[in-house]
Amino acid sequence: MGMQVPKLELENDVFPPPPDWKPRRPPPQTVTFHDKYVIEFEFSTLDEDQALKELEELLNELEGVGLHTELRAGHDQSILIFVKAPRELLGHAVYKSRVKDWLYGVSSEQPQVGGRHKIVDGAFEAEDILSMYHLVHWDKSMGGAGITPGTGKWANVKSIFPLHNEKVNQELLVHLSKRVLLRNDDLDKIRNLFGPKVAMYFAFLQTYIAFLFFPAIAGFLAWLFLPKYSLGYALVIELWCIIFLEYWKLQEVDLGIRWNVKGVGTLKVNRPDFKPDKVTKDENGIVQHQYSRWKQLLWQMPQIPFFVGALVCLGGIIALVFALEILISEAYEGPYKYYLEYVPTVLLAVALPYTSSFLEEATTILTDWENHRTGDTYEMSKTQKLFVLNFIVSYTPIFLTAFVYVPFGDAIVPYLKTWIHRFVSSKHMTSSFHSDPDKLRNEVIALTVTGQISSAGEELVLPYIMHKLRSWYREWRSARLNRAKTIDFKLLMADDPAEEEFLRRARNEATLETYNVQDDYLEMVLQFGHLALFSPVWPLVPIGFLVNNWFELRSDFIKICHGSQRPAPVRADSIGP
Repeated sequence: MGMQVPKLELENDVFPPPPDWKPRRPPPQTVTFHDKYVIEFEFSTLDEDQALKELEELLNELEGVGLHTELRAGHDQSILIFVKAPRELLGHAVYKSRVKDWLYGVSSEQPQVGGRHKIVDGAFEAEDILSMYHLVHWDKSMGGAGITPGTGKWANVKSIFPLHNEKVNQELLVHLSKRVLLRNDDLDKIRNLFGPKVAMYFAFLQTYIAFLFFPAIAGFLAWLFLPKYSLGYALVIELWCIIFLEYWKLQEVDLGIRWNVKGVGTLKVNRPDFKPDKVTKDENGIVQHQYSRWKQLLWQMPQIPFFVGALVCLGGIIALVFALEILISEAYEGPYKYYLEYVPTVLLAVALPYTSSFLEEATTILTDWENHRTGDTYEMSKTQKLFVLNFIVSYTPIFLTAFVYVPFGDAIVPYLKTWIHRFVSSKHMTSSFHSDPDKLRNEVIALTVTGQISSAGEELVLPYIMHKLRSWYREWRSARLNRAKTIDFKLLMADDPAEEEFLRRARNEATLETYNVQDDYLEMVLQFGHLALFSPVWPLVPIGFLVNNWFELRSDFIKICHGSQRPAPVRADSIGP
């Protein structure tokens, strides 16, 4: 028998602390980001019993699929639910995803089993986060918890999002800032962090930037040596556009194969709002949800009167402001002309946002009617409608100048002057009018240059200012409420010092907007249209776009890292039609 070690008995089983002893903050723990998701539950519109009931149901659904949950207070009347997947659950989900890719021909490499329980680690962070997204978001029949923010019984779930890996974000941002042009391994790093869909956008933008060097140089030479509105330069630009588009189609295929996402569209699951009219099984016994094409086409028919109405509404506002601008700037010589020249701009700034906002809401309703099966086709349809609206707003002023003012201005403006004589004395009107042949060029310069600057402000500066203002207001209101709280309540709601910094970041990310890559595609498509249609008017347009897009690529990465919630790393094998 071994010798028994006597137990040292101490009073109260503890050593008495020294008089100058102070509690230490626990050492920082390593935080992993690949196995976590955050759910923001808002209960401002619920009574206490209903809020507890919905929260309990939410937690039961998450824990029912094997996920671990912890609750912390969010901003205002909200709760942050931190969801973590055990390694066995996450590793098995990654393995099943790889098997599915292999069976459907998306990946040619047979998955390797990581032990008898079929557990594998993700090859990169985004692969694990994608499986986390599936575990939280997918329907129960597919092994997920079925949490769909803002829909059905989850109407009070405001958002679900993965946490930003700030250390990796910053390292990659510094790395990209030192690159003149990105290489494939740089795009791989973006894919590893944010997934193929976001990386595909940066690949497209990088390819577009590389191709812009040719029209930039050609445009500069045309500006120096060729006459205005050179037909030769216009033909060169149109040929360049065709070559670029065909090259990108090949590049898309290469990237799809490189990232093992070629054909991934066949694996897309149904949208929560999708309502099939037929459920069948294929020869392999797999359930297929179908919706009649003619029914979808029937629901797409309202697009025609909608676009006609949008053209009349937006085009009418722009045409009215355009006519007023011409009259004030070129036909009026009365008092206060300097101030009156700003009236058209003010009218446009007031009327256009409200009208556009109303029409954009209508596009959401129309797209909902179409009952798309997958999220990709839903996004694509909605983006196409938004493109038409933005096309009207962006291109109508130039079309009016090119096809109305320049050829018919000498006939139309005198007619408008006779109408305006009812309100303005003839001595304040110019005696004669001749259309300005340079107005088209000036219009193109104004819209392209100011458009790029305003777009950068709307994407970076304005959201940052609004986010800061909301944060300051929230802190001010919280400070006022804290003064009214008891000491016991403050202690109850206080964060653990070990979690304080982590929770501050999580709460901040919960207040950010959701990133939508389609918005950035829309911006680039509109810019490409300006280059293809109007660069012969002012050949220096490609130079401006080249400089803008070089900064745009980096500012978009900053926007994702600091100005929006981390996007779910969903997969895509193309940028759309």
